[in-house]
Amino acid sequence: MKKINLFLLTIIFFNNIFCSNVIPGSDLYPKEIEYVENRTPFVNAAIKLIANQNLETEEVEDMEITTFPRISLCFSGGSYRSMIASLGFMAGAEQNNLLHAATYMSALSGSCWLLIPLLNMNCETVFYKRILEKKVNKNFFDKETLNIDSIKSFLSETGQNKLIDFWSASLAHHLLGDIAPNLTFEKIRKNLKTLNQYPFPIFNCVIANSKDPQDDLPYNFLEITPYTTYSKVLDSTIKTKYLGNVFKNGNQKTYNPELPESFFMGFLGSPFCLSGGDLLNFLLLELGEFWHIDDYRYLNWFEQKFYNLKLYKHRICPAKIPNYSLGLKQSKLRQTKNLELVDGGFCFNLPAEPLFRRNTDIIIFFDASVDATTPNYPELQLVANYAKEHNITFPNIKTPYQESENLKIFFDPENPDSPIIIYFTNPITKPTLKLRYDPKEFRTLYDATEQLVLENTQNIAKAISWKIAQLN
Repeated sequence: MKKINLFLLTIIFFNNIFCSNVIPGSDLYPKEIEYVENRTPFVNAAIKLIANQNLETEEVEDMEITTFPRISLCFSGGSYRSMIASLGFMAGAEQNNLLHAATYMSALSGSCWLLIPLLNMNCETVFYKRILEKKVNKNFFDKETLNIDSIKSFLSETGQNKLIDFWSASLAHHLLGDIAPNLTFEKIRKNLKTLNQYPFPIFNCVIANSKDPQDDLPYNFLEITPYTTYSKVLDSTIKTKYLGNVFKNGNQKTYNPELPESFFMGFLGSPFCLSGGDLLNFLLLELGEFWHIDDYRYLNWFEQKFYNLKLYKHRICPAKIPNYSLGLKQSKLRQTKNLELVDGGFCFNLPAEPLFRRNTDIIIFFDASVDATTPNYPELQLVANYAKEHNITFPNIKTPYQESENLKIFFDPENPDSPIIIYFTNPITKPTLKLRYDPKEFRTLYDATEQLVLENTQNIAKAISWKIAQLN
C-alpha cells in the first residue's frame, strides 16, 4: 500500500511540474533570447555602420567597440493615423539601417494593427505599403468591405457575441482578409524562426481590473509577444498560445485552441472601452495641455479619487480572459477570476515599460498621438513620470540635448545607465477616428514620416555614437 501511495505521489509531483505552464517571475523566455542573440551580429554591424556616418567625429571609427548599445523602437497608438505613419517611419528606418540596428520594437493600439499583418507576411515595408494603401482606401464601415456574412459565421462558430468580438472580427477581416479567423501567432512564430529581418516584436495593452491591486491604479501594462505574455502586476509569464485557458495555482485546467490574432488586434486597439474615470482623465489632460502643465503627476491624485468613487469599475465592453495567475501568491490579482483587457492608450500612449525591463540603451520613440506636436509632449511626460515613480533611470526631458523640427534628443552625458531618448513626433495631424485614407492622404502621411527619419539620419548617427563612446 505504501508503495502504491508513493507511486501516486510521484505521478502527481511530475504531473504538477509538466502541467504548470505559468512561469513565476520576470525572466525572459529562452526563444526570445535566442532570437535576439541570432540577430546580434547583424544588429551590431548596422549600429557601427550608422555610427560611422557621424562625420563630425572619428572616435567611433577608430574605437574598438566592445559594448554595443541596445536600441529599441517604440511606436505609439493612434488608430489608422499611427498605423500608416509608423509604416512610413519603418520604411525610412529600413533605408538608413536603423531598423536593422534595433533589437526590439514595442507597439500599442494602431501600431499593433501595423505590425501583426506585416509580421504575418514577413515582407519588406515597401511591399506592404502597396497592400495597406489599398486596404485603407476602402470605407471601414461599408458592408461589402466588412463582409458581414463571413464575420457573423465566424462569431457564431466561436460563440462570441459581444461588441468587442464584432470589432475584433471586423478589424481583422479588413486588415488581414478572409484568412483572419485561421491566423494565430503560430504564423509569426514560424516566420521568426526562419527569418530575422525585424526587431523582436512586443504588443501592449493594459489590465483594467480596478478592484485589485491597491497600488499602480488604475491600469497595469500587459505585454504580449508571439511567444509569451507577461505583466509586472501578475509577476508571472505564460506562453501566449495558452492564453484564454483556465488556470489555477499555475496549473492548466482547460485546453482550448490558441486564440486568433483577430481577438488580439481587437483589444489591443479598443479605445471605445471607456469608463467614467477615463472620460474625466481625458478632460484633465486637455486642461493640463491648455495651461501648459509640464508635470502630469497631479493626475495620480485624481486617479485615486476616481478609483475610490468606483469610476473605473464599469466600462464599455472590455475583452475578458481567464486570469492565468489565479491563486499564485506573487500575483497582486491572485483572487481575480478574469482579466479585463483594453487599449494601452488608456494608461499612456507610448509602450516603454517592456523596454525598461530589457535594459535598453537607446529608445527611439515615434509618437503619432493626436497631441504629439504640443509643446510639452504630454505622452513622453507620462513615460518620464512612470520611470521616476518606479525608480527607473531616465534622462531629464525638460531641456533637449539636441532638437530640430519634430525631433528631440535627451541625453545625460554623466550617467551611462540613463538611456538616450530620441523622440520623433508625427508632423501630419489627422483625426483618430478617421478610418479611411484615400491614396493621396495615405502618401502624404506615409511620405512625411519616411522623410522625417531619412532627414535625421545624421542626428540619429550622432546619438548612437554618443552612447557608444559613453559605454566604451
